[in-house]
Amino acid sequence: MRLRGADGQPLSGVFVGLTDDEASELASALATLKDAQPGWHEHVTDASFERTITVFREDDATAAF
Repeated sequence: MRLRGADGQPLSGVFVGLTDDEASELASALATLKDAQPGWHEHVTDASFERTITVFREDDATAAF
């Protein structure tokens, strides 16, 4: 598990509060993750597009997040 802030610095943990729509979007991204191709990622955003969760495979050497 790789947790990083916007500045790229490691985070030891995060707290995520989601609306029903955000939870559905995250669940869909996680379902896709299982069979994702190298380089795949998905951004789960809030309604204002100010907060983002980026989902990608941790074992993907092409991931540059």
